[in-house]
Amino acid sequence: MAQPKTVRFGKFRLLLGNSESPEVYSAPCGFTEITVTYEKQVSEVLLPDCIDPDAPIVVGRDVTSISSSISGNGVMALESVNEWLKFRQSVLSWNVRLETVGEAPFGTTTETCKYHLTNFTRSASTGGRVQVSVELVSDGDVTISPALS
Repeated sequence: MAQPKTVRFGKFRLLLGNSESPEVYSAPCGFTEITVTYEKQVSEVLLPDCIDPDAPIVVGRDVTSISSSISGNGVMALESVNEWLKFRQSVLSWNVRLETVGEAPFGTTTETCKYHLTNFTRSASTGGRVQVSVELVSDGDVTISPALS
């Protein structure tokens, strides 16, 4: 039996763009968990059987929207505080890149999209370190490179 090729945490990176020209991306420090969710909204329509009106009606679904969201948790790295606060204050969406770095023959997959930072939470408990939690929602379509075939 052949085992699957997998990717370690450090090879799955979230990078924030700096809105400069040319755009430079950097990975905020401190994450210990990153979650990416892709969503598809659909509308439903009932499709009756034209030959047998008593047959169960089939549900047809059409895509009405697609979106993605990113959440991350970890320690509050001082190196990243100002960047998160700038992103929080911005009324504009920022370019965000997700990289999945794979070994040959798979290579690296890059997903780029504009996102809004919708939640930036810091918390701390006595005797512990400051923790951070962020949530981002897409503002447009995700561009995948290399393109999917």
